[in-house]
Amino acid sequence: MSQQIPEQLSAFMDGELARDETLFLMRRINNDGELVQRWASYHVTRQVLRRQDVFVLPDSFCDRILAEIDDESVVHAARGGRWLRWVG
Repeated sequence: MSQQIPEQLSAFMDGELARDETLFLMRRINNDGELVQRWASYHVTRQVLRRQDVFVLPDSFCDRILAEIDDESVVHAARGGRWLRWVG
């Protein structure tokens, strides 16, 4: 990874990255697991330096939340279908 990417990531966290560079970086983060880990590390570091609470979630947290959302949308779709049949 070039030195430019971590510098952009740091600037992005500080709100100092230009819009076009931000879009490029966001696409890069979506495709690079190492950048995701670095992003998380930067956030933990920032929280510690500010003497704020640090919450570290397990890696499977996002997968579990997405699975719950998918399950919930199926339930709502099924209920909505019955309601619409009753109204009709």
